[in-house]
Amino acid sequence: MIPKPGKEKFTFVFHRDNTAPKYFEIERKRLIAYLVAIPSGFIILFIAILVFTFFTREASRIAQQLPTSSLSINKDSSSSGDTEKLVKEKEVLEKEYQELKKANEALVEKLSSVSGKTAMPLQDLSFFTLIPDQKDNSATPIMSVNEIKITEENDELHFHANLLNTSSENSKISGHLFVIMKAENSFWFYPNEVLSKEKTSIHFNNGETVLFARLRPVDANFPKPAQGSKAFFKLLLFSRTGDLLHKEVFPYEVK
Repeated sequence: MIPKPGKEKFTFVFHRDNTAPKYFEIERKRLIAYLVAIPSGFIILFIAILVFTFFTREASRIAQQLPTSSLSINKDSSSSGDTEKLVKEKEVLEKEYQELKKANEALVEKLSSVSGKTAMPLQDLSFFTLIPDQKDNSATPIMSVNEIKITEENDELHFHANLLNTSSENSKISGHLFVIMKAENSFWFYPNEVLSKEKTSIHFNNGETVLFARLRPVDANFPKPAQGSKAFFKLLLFSRTGDLLHKEVFPYEVK
């Protein structure tokens, strides 16, 4: 007689040919686990493997494309930046060339138009070689000299100043700069060695070349005179055609 199964169990009877029937009994929870939970787990695991494989391949493909794209973008940006820089530098050089060309033409015209005329000396320029029709335009200043600082360092006097463009047109100032120091009966010049060996006068274009739109610092060193003596620093700026644009004197008592 086959025993009556409980409510929490399933009962199976297995019979084959002439063999005696076999009785199997299994708990309901375990049967559900075998038939539902385990296959579902395998299905979920299989789906997870597929998803992981798909995203891994996509990430690898994107990673392979990113360096090439970034390099291409950086290369294009760098190339564009270099081109713009070269264009700007070319424009600046062309503008400076045109300014130099105009200055040279003006100087040639000045020298050729006054053939036979006698050069009129300018006040305070006895050291300089005068050219025909040379003008003193320093009465109409186009710049100011600011932040003058004179210091004594070892056996030297150090002259520092800033040239500030004050022209109403706000154009660039260009020309040749000199600083002359007078102390007792001696004179010193900046730049050094501006006097030629054959002559005892200075040509206006032997000065330090200046070209600035707003601000230009000046630094000049001179031998230190005797203690207690008074030194005078004269700053002169000539245009590219030889006209005097600015002159100013700064006294200093040596300590």
